[in-house]
Amino acid sequence: MKWVNWFNTVDKYHVDKDLSYLQLSIPTIDSIRVSNISKTLLQNNKHVLLVGPTGTGKSVSMNELLKKEFDNEQWAFYPVGFSA
Repeated sequence: MKWVNWFNTVDKYHVDKDLSYLQLSIPTIDSIRVSNISKTLLQNNKHVLLVGPTGTGKSVSMNELLKKEFDNEQWAFYPVGFSA
């Protein structure tokens, strides 16, 4: 088995010029890690709970993961917003 850098597990990021500033979600090393670990847990029928300070992108990251990585025919999710 060979170790692979987290950044090498995702495609190179390109800014979509048609998106507004608020629609951009730029991957960081931490967001890539959280996404990969969350995806692995969900695929193995495990629960995921993301915790952290307000405004750190927990909801955005999870919604993005569920929309992009999971087939809507097999998976259903209902986003619930929590706010301080």
